[in-house]
Amino acid sequence: MRHRAMQVAPKARNAPEPGPSGSSIFAGVAGSSASFRWHGERMHYRCAGDGPSIVLVHAPDIGGCCVEWRRNIDSLAAHHTVFAVDLPGYGLSEIQPRAYTAETYIQFLGDFIRVLGGPGTTAIGCHLSASYLVHAAIRWPTLIDKLVLVAPTGLSTHRRPLLGSSTFQMLKLPGLSNALYGSTTTRFGILEHLQEGIYENETHAGPHAVDTRYFVCHRPNADYTERSRQAGLQNIEIRDQLRRLRQPTMLAWGRFATSPPLSEAEEFKRLCRSAELTVFEHSAIAVHEEESVRFNQMALRFIDAPSPVAVL
Repeated sequence: MRHRAMQVAPKARNAPEPGPSGSSIFAGVAGSSASFRWHGERMHYRCAGDGPSIVLVHAPDIGGCCVEWRRNIDSLAAHHTVFAVDLPGYGLSEIQPRAYTAETYIQFLGDFIRVLGGPGTTAIGCHLSASYLVHAAIRWPTLIDKLVLVAPTGLSTHRRPLLGSSTFQMLKLPGLSNALYGSTTTRFGILEHLQEGIYENETHAGPHAVDTRYFVCHRPNADYTERSRQAGLQNIEIRDQLRRLRQPTMLAWGRFATSPPLSEAEEFKRLCRSAELTVFEHSAIAVHEEESVRFNQMALRFIDAPSPVAVL
């Protein structure tokens, strides 16, 4: 059965507990928490609804987690089974003292979709996670039927640096680590990041958004995830993959996005002829948060439409 995982998905018995300081991060988030064992580690996700599968993947960012989809899960779950996952090292998923790379996330998403979503899943990702889904769709084409990609990276921004592994090791040095990690993960640093890089409308960078990210990036070993991100280990290029991508693809891009900018959407479409573009006029990167009603409507129209014949 395609959705056999629904027998266990609503159960929260094995889900990691957020602890006293994180007990409210899922306030107002639809669905139930559950966990997925991956290489012996416990990965957290939210599940809601019933029907064809949709997997939502948050952006790997400072304090990132599936709460990013709080304005989307309920609407998408009206006629679909929605899985909003916390990537390894993020959210409430287990964190180990090691590097977290783009390849880690691509492999994880392939396994998560195979076990929970099943063949023909629609996958929706934002920023770096959108680029991971491009790679996953190429490697396992029967698993992913359609893609909704919010401002995907990997054309001119967030490319893998040559010295990423060396940089990760350098960031272990106490003085450098404390200076970089400490400044970016303070509440002020998180607020500044949200206002300058994520949202066009600063009202979305409210106390709940800041507190959620602050809690996530101060869990035990969370510095390994952030150092991996700062070292560029989570970056990946997609130019070559776009030429081979055959799944119907919807691009969602905010007019005020800067990294990556809206201008990259045309390059994406040139390389991937199956891609359509919807521009959100009042958003930066996080269009699914800033213009959630329109995003949900766009996504559902695209997901529920008959799939066109693949472009050869």
